[in-house]
Amino acid sequence: MLSASFSLWLSPARRLAMYGWVVVAAAAAVSGAVAGADGMHEDALAVMAARQQLVGLQLWPGFAALDSPLAIYDGESTLLVDHPSPPPEFEPLQDARGVLVMTGRHPGVSANSSALIGGVATATLMLPSLDGDDRSAVLAVAVHEAFHVYQGERHPGWVADETQLFLYPVDDAELLSLRRAESLAWRRALLTDEPLPWAALALDLRRQLNDRRSDGAVAYERGLELYEGLARYVQDRCLPDRPPQLPPAQGWPAEVVRERAYVTGAAMAHLLDDLVPQWKQQLEEDDSPYLDDLLGWALAERSVTPASIDSAEREVLVAAAGVDAAAVSESRQASRVEFYSRAGPAIVVRVLGGGPLSPQGFDPLNVRSLGGRDVLHTRWLKLERHDAEIEIEGCSVLTSGAGSHPLFGGVSELLVTGLKAPPELDESGDETVVSAPGFLGRFGAVTIERQQHVLIISLP
Repeated sequence: MLSASFSLWLSPARRLAMYGWVVVAAAAAVSGAVAGADGMHEDALAVMAARQQLVGLQLWPGFAALDSPLAIYDGESTLLVDHPSPPPEFEPLQDARGVLVMTGRHPGVSANSSALIGGVATATLMLPSLDGDDRSAVLAVAVHEAFHVYQGERHPGWVADETQLFLYPVDDAELLSLRRAESLAWRRALLTDEPLPWAALALDLRRQLNDRRSDGAVAYERGLELYEGLARYVQDRCLPDRPPQLPPAQGWPAEVVRERAYVTGAAMAHLLDDLVPQWKQQLEEDDSPYLDDLLGWALAERSVTPASIDSAEREVLVAAAGVDAAAVSESRQASRVEFYSRAGPAIVVRVLGGGPLSPQGFDPLNVRSLGGRDVLHTRWLKLERHDAEIEIEGCSVLTSGAGSHPLFGGVSELLVTGLKAPPELDESGDETVVSAPGFLGRFGAVTIERQQHVLIISLP
């Protein structure tokens, strides 16, 4: 017989009955919310209107999705709602009560994330990056990001040291085979009507994995499972008519470390719903345990015998991991060649002295270590030092680390290739401004030279 939560995943009607009304209905109940807006900002307004229907939905103890403001960039403007002290750049949106708008993208809205806007922690959405036709899923992502605001206020210790992402041994074949075996065990725990033996196997494989990894790598994964995994779990609960995301049958690619923790963390949370009905309240009272701690304690009380992966299947996992780990070096070199061969203008920024550029923000889902001190950012990066500020969005940039860490020891050089137009210089004020599609740099005293299609900026 299926356990309660698993049967509910397979029976949408029962999930709907349990919640009474859900995000699916909320996202549909917006027909009058966007009237009078002349069709502008329709998708963003639909999400904001549906969000009001979340009042009373118990997704997590003490968490209410409307407790944090929401900012949405729809590709043309940024809309803001439920903000207690809106920044002056926002103005009321006509025919949309309570909604504020500004033309363009607000600097705080750089990803589906959370950010300080007007000094207030705010959930942020980038609609162009989401499937606007699936408004239920978009609203669930908004709840995910609002939960991050809640976590930051209520559980500031639920963090992951993102510096470890660049040091993770993705090219280690033995570690990769263990990761994939563990992922397979989580997948089967979520799919079977006997989940506990597979969950026990997953925890056994994790212990083997942790014995072979650095303490930093272990803490990074467990911290992500608390922070991102639980947010994903809350997001899943917003969509009771859909099953939770499963680990892929063949495991994630070798370099996919961060995204994996979203799914493994949510998987443990869903399993805990069956094993320890009050686990969320317990975690609210004492937020120090990791999710694998809670699950391990629950299984220990039941003396569960772990399942096993048959030897032939395990051999396939090991062989594939060996091939894929070896391919990481080849893929890194291919990415490097492709980056350098891009047609179009380029910009180089070199630090000659005065200290390295310090990273102020980057997108951890769109960044890749190329080995050594080189890191390729494919979506967004912001760097600063006392006399320079650089923001790059929508194009790729290769950075070279100044210290022992490829990024967090500072950046000594960066290169942007394949720009759509030559960079422009404005030296009319107290600073030099360099702008190009996707690139904006403000500098104090700098040396600038052009070599054919390359603009070289040297910081003294």
